[in-house]
Amino acid sequence: MISDVSGIVTLSTRTDPDPPAEDRFLLVGRVVATSAVLGIEIEHAGAVDVRPAADPADRTGDAQAYEFTAPAYQSLPRFPRLSLRITTAAGAITHEVRCPVPDPVPFKPVFESGLTLPRTVCIMGSGPGAAEAATRRPPGVFTIALNKAVLLPGLAADIWLMNQLTSDSLAYYHEAAAAHPRIPRLFRLGTALATAAAYAGRDDCSWFLARQAPGEELRADRDLPTGRLVRAGATVAGCALQIAFAVGAKEILLGGIDMRGDVYWDGTKNPRDPKQGDWKHVSILDRLITHLCTSHGGMVWTLGDTALKAPRRWLPA
Repeated sequence: MISDVSGIVTLSTRTDPDPPAEDRFLLVGRVVATSAVLGIEIEHAGAVDVRPAADPADRTGDAQAYEFTAPAYQSLPRFPRLSLRITTAAGAITHEVRCPVPDPVPFKPVFESGLTLPRTVCIMGSGPGAAEAATRRPPGVFTIALNKAVLLPGLAADIWLMNQLTSDSLAYYHEAAAAHPRIPRLFRLGTALATAAAYAGRDDCSWFLARQAPGEELRADRDLPTGRLVRAGATVAGCALQIAFAVGAKEILLGGIDMRGDVYWDGTKNPRDPKQGDWKHVSILDRLITHLCTSHGGMVWTLGDTALKAPRRWLPA
């Protein structure tokens, strides 16, 4: 309970999910105040949707109950602490809440895991061109398989990188996990949290957080610093590229990163996210590739047809 010019304000909050499964999560709360609540803002995240509470059970006297939900982000500067500014008819008050912190043991944060990559790395996606691209890889090249690409016949990936565990990826996840039990895992946080129990006792599993907060996602019209962090907005291939350059790669070969349509290499489709033509992420990934190559002094090449329009000097003749 807090008392100031706005009268008596009580605040309760929770997160959905609890703990947050990705960068973006919902902060759900309830405010009881003796003055009308005019608005709530989360520091660095913006305004909150506030409405009178449907259940007035905790109202007393002249107090009014309000409910609110708001997107919040683990990549905010002070997470797990979030600062809320509550404005009432009588004034304003600032209150700090603490969110639960996800702990996907035995997965470790990728940039604290000790992972290092060789100079040349192949990143294999799940597009229709993946099978042919896999035959063009240099013998013995270190390979990161993205999502369903781990099931490519004969691929022998060195790392399996899984993005979000959505309805379409659940269709193959368990098959892939059983078929390749010893490949090191590199999973996005939500997927690591959902699967952590299956990897108890292992020391080769790591996770990454893809930043989605306002101003943190990748864009096609400007560069953003990357370094030892991962920004969302350029598909799972963009996440893999950021991680690979950050932990030692200098030359990256892309296969199966077709960036068009909704067909996987095995002819199946993604019913959750149907697409036609070139993906909207193409220009963002192009910009990211240019930025990463410049900032890391590296190169990115493709092993097959793709909608990417990176500078020709990074494409095979």
